[in-house]
Amino acid sequence: MDMLHNKYRFNKYIDKLNLDHVHQPYSERIHKSKDHTLESSIEYFKRNTNSRGGVICKPEYSRFGQGNDDSPPLILQSFVEGNEYCLFAICQDGQVVSFTAYPSNLKSQSVTIAFEHYESELLLNLTKEITDNLHYTGFISFDVIVRSDGRVSFIECNPPRLTSGIFLFNPININFDSKTNGVIHKPDATTKVSLKLILFTSFYQKPLAKLKTFFTTKDIIYSNNDMRPFFYQLFSYSYMVYKSIKAKMPLSKFSTNDIEFNGTKQI
Repeated sequence: MDMLHNKYRFNKYIDKLNLDHVHQPYSERIHKSKDHTLESSIEYFKRNTNSRGGVICKPEYSRFGQGNDDSPPLILQSFVEGNEYCLFAICQDGQVVSFTAYPSNLKSQSVTIAFEHYESELLLNLTKEITDNLHYTGFISFDVIVRSDGRVSFIECNPPRLTSGIFLFNPININFDSKTNGVIHKPDATTKVSLKLILFTSFYQKPLAKLKTFFTTKDIIYSNNDMRPFFYQLFSYSYMVYKSIKAKMPLSKFSTNDIEFNGTKQI
């Protein structure tokens, strides 16, 4: 399980699988010291990898690529340009029984807040190959970038938590049972949902796109039968903001701080 949470080890694992249509960005683990600063490490990385497109620096663990940059280890990774997608699957003994992919276009605090199923046999088949190799059971998700030439780069894995891909399913088209006779359950292609409260509170980023999404998607939480959960979000969100400020953490990190897996002492 550590390998799936560890961005460096996961990147090397995908490399070793030698999957068709997959090209992993070069990555390197670094430890800052008096003799090796972050700046010098980045310059050395650029010279040795010809990373003309830039370099990404992020903690080896930690969700959303955030964390305390003064706490090693960190990884440096070649920047990958392309379209971002999130892949979500439910697996039994390595078999994918439910799957969705959705573009990660609209975000707030690094979190995708609007969801629409994206049909891709390539992304499904890659997910099936990985989970079969792992003989994986449970929820699993991947963040990937699809390049302009069609190649896929896996950025990180998020096991075993239930991620936002579940929002696209309903009880009719989701399956947790391995007895599917090879049928993989997917969301309805017309389903478009969003977290409208967060859309509203983050209009200052991509306002036109978020305004369009606000009026063309169904809210994940709102229901005419019981509107209270939707409005209770205001209290919950306000309390979370207050606690994150008090803890001196970014809101996105604080919201998952209790479920993050940040590795063992072994490196």
